[in-house]
Amino acid sequence: MKSRLKSIVITGCFSAVFSIVGCDRDNFTDSNDFKYQQIEDLSEEIDEDTLGPYFATSSKLTQLSIDYSDPKPIKPEIYGVNNDWRRITGSMYTSFQSALEEINYKLIRFPGGFESEYYDWSENRTPDWPNKPDIPGADISAIKQSNPNAISIVIPIRLAMLETVYSASWEDAIEKLKLEAEEAVELTGADNILSVEIGNEWWLQFAGQNVEREDKLLKYTEIAKRLALHLRNKFPEAPFKILVNGDYTEPQEFALIRDVFGPNLDDIDGMALHIYTGYDSETHNIRDLQKKIDDCQANLGKTYLSLSEWAPAKAYNNGKVYAQGANLLVEQIYEHALAEADEAAFWPPTNPAIPGLGLFNFQLTLTYPTAQLFKDMATDFNGEVLGVVDGDVRGAAASNKDGNIVIYITGMEEPYTTVTLDIKKNISEVVSVQMWQPGNLEDTADAIPMNSIDNFPFYIDGKTIMFNVNENSNYCIYKLVVDVID
Repeated sequence: MKSRLKSIVITGCFSAVFSIVGCDRDNFTDSNDFKYQQIEDLSEEIDEDTLGPYFATSSKLTQLSIDYSDPKPIKPEIYGVNNDWRRITGSMYTSFQSALEEINYKLIRFPGGFESEYYDWSENRTPDWPNKPDIPGADISAIKQSNPNAISIVIPIRLAMLETVYSASWEDAIEKLKLEAEEAVELTGADNILSVEIGNEWWLQFAGQNVEREDKLLKYTEIAKRLALHLRNKFPEAPFKILVNGDYTEPQEFALIRDVFGPNLDDIDGMALHIYTGYDSETHNIRDLQKKIDDCQANLGKTYLSLSEWAPAKAYNNGKVYAQGANLLVEQIYEHALAEADEAAFWPPTNPAIPGLGLFNFQLTLTYPTAQLFKDMATDFNGEVLGVVDGDVRGAAASNKDGNIVIYITGMEEPYTTVTLDIKKNISEVVSVQMWQPGNLEDTADAIPMNSIDNFPFYIDGKTIMFNVNENSNYCIYKLVVDVID
């Protein structure tokens, strides 16, 4: 139905639209209806008032509008991906690299997640890790040979986290960590590194029996302070950023990090946050993300921002997966751009780590919905991010490098709804429209890719576009590329 109506772009017809606002789904014109076929064949000859009634609208309406008042540059490195050293073996990395290139990734985080705390950079092994794989993953030389646009690395802190702070054994562990950090930079090449993240999720690490979170934080900060100073002294001309790791849901902890660093605060450039978020959480709600990031930065007194792990978390999103999760992914990337993130890295790259959210299946032969939308946004959602005043559905907007306005609308769980999108500028042309529809309309959590449909019907009237969302299924995603007249 939608593909047939793509060629019908109606201008100046809102009087016709509003006359049918009360229509419901049952009154939508059937695709086999003779009258419908006439419209397709004779659209060049029928006047606009005749066409109006065949664009059925929902009884549920919502409105969104674009806000141009505070554009912010979108950093390409927000389209990064974590390596998974545990699961992606060295022999698999070439295929993994090809899959990443296919989705237009811009950065790789190495070695990856918690394996970073056990990783021996010179041996490419994790000898003390309970989850160590039988076959090691790719080493840093293989990563460099793949010629990524950017590399961020994680250096370990675990050895010192296990010891009593300021003790002799703690000081010995610090010296070992300095050598490991130095080795990591040298093997990667200082000029090849975008950022160095000190530690991975200190708040989740074991730091001795009955050690309270506040004591973990102090221990972590003292470790980070020493490692940052060592890297600055060892590589004084290196361009890479040095980042402390922290929990974005506890912004006040960054004030303690700032105070402990004291005059050494200039040894670091910013922070690395792990942004797992959703709608069904008081602590990790996506609606609160901007404020929490702002508070973290204000408390630390540093602005460089790495979102070094992120995903539309099932735990905070009522278990949403595949096409469902891809809806939130669009919103998260938009939020990252609004936060002016300097870099980001999606986790997990493959499905076994978090089933239902991976970019690819384990064999790297299937591209899941998260990767489909990641690729599209990495390709077209660039330039400057724009504000969106939301209605019952959410939007993401950018003024891209081609000079067009790119808008994504996520249907999420909303019922069949007619959207009025106010572009706020005169529309020269709708360059393209695209819809991603769940591959299984009866089961939007099915482990299959979404269907990409290169058109859907819409009205244009000066500065406004009207179209329907979630007409045949929930969790549809809509993209419009619009050429405007300033």
